[in-house]
Amino acid sequence: MNTHARYWLLALVLAGALCAPCRAEEDAPLHQLRRDPFDFSAIIPPAPEMAPEPTPTEQASTFELRATLVAKKHSLANLNGEILGVGDEIAGYRLREIGEDKVVLEKGGKQLTVLLDQ
Repeated sequence: MNTHARYWLLALVLAGALCAPCRAEEDAPLHQLRRDPFDFSAIIPPAPEMAPEPTPTEQASTFELRATLVAKKHSLANLNGEILGVGDEIAGYRLREIGEDKVVLEKGGKQLTVLLDQ
């Protein structure tokens, strides 16, 4: 037998072996074959539970002043990645003042000063 014929014979044997499970599924009841092809719960673990939303007092302690731009009436501050102007709100606090190295926030009559990290 020549080499070419051997390869064809090997291919036919492998094809038959690979199709044997397909024939077994044809004999199975229809209700056993139905499954959700997008159900990955068996291989992907469930997502961890999310932490609860922080309260405003917790958020106040986590303000990060990244940059300020002082320009009379058009001063801006980058607070927690948000660009804010005087009078804008963030996490229930109103931005009252923007300085070269600080901002002053107010909530319920109480003021909070956040310093620029250098």
